Amino acid sequence: MEKNTVKQKLDEMKAKAEEKAKVAKEGVKEFVEWVKENPGYGIPLVLTGLGVAKGVFNTGRKAIDTGMELRKRDRQYYDPSLGMYLDLKKKLTKGQLIELDARRKKGESIIGILNDMNVLK
Repeated sequence: MEKNTVKQKLDEMKAKAEEKAKVAKEGVKEFVEWVKENPGYGIPLVLTGLGVAKGVFNTGRKAIDTGMELRKRDRQYYDPSLGMYLDLKKKLTKGQLIELDARRKKGESIIGILNDMNVLK
């Protein structure tokens, strides 16, 4: 009985998708006809559309790059004695950071502490 309801839902979703695709195709056809009827507006509209698309693309790309940078920063730790970033398997927990700080104050090397914690890649 459960398989039938899943199949029915899938069929409904496919029907909705086909309907939306048909509406989109009709909209594109209407737009193309309008551009053919009004050729003076075509070039400015295309240029404006390209400008808007470029702005949306750049904004999205910056957001994605920022998110990736933040995730990368969480998975790296800087060791000033080596002068380089150490890659981590995962983000350090608060407990691990406290332990790292305490052991570092005792004079242990950062790379040795992280290696003991098994968090280095």
